[in-house]
Amino acid sequence: MSFCPLNIKTCYSFLESGLSIPTIISCAKKYNFQILGISDHSNLFAFPTFVKECEKNKIKPILGTYYEIENYYIHYIIKNDDGYFSLLAINELFRKNQLTIEEAKKHSKGLIAVLPLVENNIKYDDYFKNNKNRFFHELLDCSKLGEDFYIGYDCPDTSYLISDKEKEKESIIKMLVDRTYKIILFPLLNLEEKKHKPLINILEHIKDQTSEQDYNKFNYSEKTSFEEIKEIENYFSNNELNMLSNFDQIIQSINFNFFKKKGKMLSISEDKNSKDILRQKATEGLEKKIGNFPPRYQERLNYELDVISSLNFVIVIT
Repeated sequence: MSFCPLNIKTCYSFLESGLSIPTIISCAKKYNFQILGISDHSNLFAFPTFVKECEKNKIKPILGTYYEIENYYIHYIIKNDDGYFSLLAINELFRKNQLTIEEAKKHSKGLIAVLPLVENNIKYDDYFKNNKNRFFHELLDCSKLGEDFYIGYDCPDTSYLISDKEKEKESIIKMLVDRTYKIILFPLLNLEEKKHKPLINILEHIKDQTSEQDYNKFNYSEKTSFEEIKEIENYFSNNELNMLSNFDQIIQSINFNFFKKKGKMLSISEDKNSKDILRQKATEGLEKKIGNFPPRYQERLNYELDVISSLNFVIVIT
């Protein structure tokens, strides 16, 4: 299978992307992508709109998101219904500021976890050399965050591919491959064209509230546009690291329909309707709280319940 983008950041990642859902679909048509994967920052808001637009245009949608968990940025991809529920649990832990690697490992079912190199600033420098054993120990822990685990080679633009820094990363990847870790090409896509890179930097400048002096130090190469993807794909199709070989395995493992009904609806006894059960439970609660209550209490309760009924509220008893 050829490359398919799985790390698209949409406009739902506030101040981090210049890609609306319609723009993403338009780019997919322009560059002939039949499969698209989104991975927004700590939110699932884009899911329904993205899926609807993909299905309308006969594109296979892959759903994911990413979180900062302790020292690492971890991207999750949903494989199936179990993965969706796992991601909901992880998102709730994040919302409550309780998301740790140990907690996240409890919710790995049905998920693919990806750890990107560039995003996590993993490079072959003196720090890496001095902490190599610690890194691989932590990586082993991260590999348990999903049923499947991949290292993401989130290369920026093509000018970065031939630099010394890139060769350093290739040496890290070779070490990872020697330890049987699977690698995928995982560039961050948050632009339509290369010329938009300064605009994204301005957005990040606003988001991070950095000074004008710091703004001038921003690294444009850390963003990738749809315009550059084919060139990157061609480079790696002939690369000895063969990072495109795992896409087929990933895509075949995904069987998830976002709009399929999940779980079971609450049911009540066939002998009573929900209004009768509500009246019974309310009366029992009143007796428990007050004991032998005066008739006017029952009259007031009946009045309140009749108002609820007349307004056609949906009554759910749990």
